[in-house]
Amino acid sequence: MGRIIDSILSGGVILTATLLTCKYLKDRKRKLTIEGQCEAKNKFNIDLNKIIEKMKNKNIINIDDINDEELLAILFTAKTFEKILRDKKDSKYLKDKVFCSLFTEPSTRTRCSFDSAILRLGSKVINITDVNSTSFYKGETVQDTFSVMSKYVDGIIYRDASNNNIELAIETSSKPIINAGNGTGEHPTQSLLDFYTIYNFFPYILDRNPNKKLKVAFVGDLKNGRTIHSLSKLLSRYNVSFNFISCKSLDIPNNIINIISDNLKKNNFYDENSINKYDNLEKGLEGTHIVYMTRIQKERFSDMSEYNKYKDSFILDNNALKNTRPDAKVYNIYIYYIFFNLTFYINKTK
Repeated sequence: MGRIIDSILSGGVILTATLLTCKYLKDRKRKLTIEGQCEAKNKFNIDLNKIIEKMKNKNIINIDDINDEELLAILFTAKTFEKILRDKKDSKYLKDKVFCSLFTEPSTRTRCSFDSAILRLGSKVINITDVNSTSFYKGETVQDTFSVMSKYVDGIIYRDASNNNIELAIETSSKPIINAGNGTGEHPTQSLLDFYTIYNFFPYILDRNPNKKLKVAFVGDLKNGRTIHSLSKLLSRYNVSFNFISCKSLDIPNNIINIISDNLKKNNFYDENSINKYDNLEKGLEGTHIVYMTRIQKERFSDMSEYNKYKDSFILDNNALKNTRPDAKVYNIYIYYIFFNLTFYINKTK
């Protein structure tokens, strides 16, 4: 279990370090040599350095803010940082930078992965986690807060319980903002980490081969799960089919379904089996490559009796996994909830 947790947390550090470094390329005093330059040029006909240079000072609010070329640049840069982290090499590529980590909603993994990445890159971080200790508590607007805060720092990582406050923040911030989760909206950095993990297990996803379809099952609170909203939108740019497994009241929002359908159709990947909905775990997992488990989000319920009704609706066990593919991978983004049969998980996915 420790190895699984270490892998997930290290991945978060790698991806956040990648994002921060990509956004401040011109300001670096040390040059980062990105591995895979030739592969990127020969296979995808892209120049990684030019793409990364264009990402400087770019807000990352929704996953659609990252285009296909930028995604490739992030993946290749992440590979480089993975090697740096594994080999315990000096990673201080962003010395003398100061970032603000402004989290008005609880977080452990996202906030700590950003903090760890910032420190490993040689930068400093100002942490704000208690909204009652800020001027928000005194009635200051989001616009005013970001107008002032952006004068103190080089970039802001922002999480908020509201879906819309981040849009207000970018109106007045003079520095780039990275969305670390906005209510039930999106979580683009988590979806980049998820995609990086999927890419490492199934690298052919980038080929967009019409004969190699990846089947992904999303399970749990699909209505409120911002990680699912971002990742499903990102995956729909590629040859992927989707099984959404949930109870009706926590179903995937229609606007997300429409975006997925449009993306699949645009790339000629859409067919009658591209998007399926299930309320039965065993049926929904049949033939899947990836099982993406999420918790029922207690903090989104105003009525705890409703939460208690659904909280144990979808529990993964050996019986539910029996119809998955032999090479299936189980992905659980909430470490607290890895109470599933880990012996089966390890044997199934190694």
